[in-house]
Amino acid sequence: MVDEVDLKNPTKTTKAVMKYLYFPSMQKIYDSVKELIIPGETIVVGITMAFGARIVQEKFGIPMITCHMAPVSFPSISSPARMEGVWIPHWMPKFYKKSVWRLIDKAADLFLSPPINEMLNKLDLPPAKSIFRKRIHSPDKVIGLFPSWFAEPQLDWPINTELTNFIFFDESGRNPMPPELEEFISHGEPTVVFTAGTAVKNAATFFNESVKTCEILNVRGVFLSRYKEQIPDDLPNNVLYCEYAPFSKLLPISSALVHHGGIGTCAQALSA
Repeated sequence: MVDEVDLKNPTKTTKAVMKYLYFPSMQKIYDSVKELIIPGETIVVGITMAFGARIVQEKFGIPMITCHMAPVSFPSISSPARMEGVWIPHWMPKFYKKSVWRLIDKAADLFLSPPINEMLNKLDLPPAKSIFRKRIHSPDKVIGLFPSWFAEPQLDWPINTELTNFIFFDESGRNPMPPELEEFISHGEPTVVFTAGTAVKNAATFFNESVKTCEILNVRGVFLSRYKEQIPDDLPNNVLYCEYAPFSKLLPISSALVHHGGIGTCAQALSA
């Protein structure tokens, strides 16, 4: 999946994630949850793309809560999220935004519906429609794992939506700060942290430009990536590479963060 992800091509990236992660897991999730059901006692909690859990809900009438990590999972006409390759300015008339969403709906269904409807058909359930705009929300309860000041709820969000707060898990309890990073931080000005995201391995250009930036601005940099092959071989003395560092420990003592905009990274940065 990581090999096929391309940040410059959102459509290709989405297809890779669905192909390797969400479509293969549908049947496994369905079978696992089905075995665990205790009638009258069971509640299913699933993330945005937990299609298998959603199918269990339909088949057995089990209450389900959908948890969305980011506001982009709430397609909206009144206040649409800014998405790469989709032009829906807030000032556009409502009929235009509705038309765009209908096109997005149809395109999404063409890609998402075949494997989902194949499973639904085997279970004698009606086919799924408007998957990206409607089906990803449980009719019972929807929770946004972010605060309202980060993304204000819109009138066309599901009426059963409740916002909580960010998820701040960053493995700090299992993976402490690397000793070489602690040593680097303790000898000099606060560093600028650079990351292109956990599952990105084709960001060599990003890190090459980041080296130049650190040299031009005369700042110390920390490069984070699980894929060392995209890091320049000969880093200057003012730049350190680490495979991992917990943001909850690193960011509060850093001067800045240059990142890809992932919701977990945003949450840690705002907290710091």
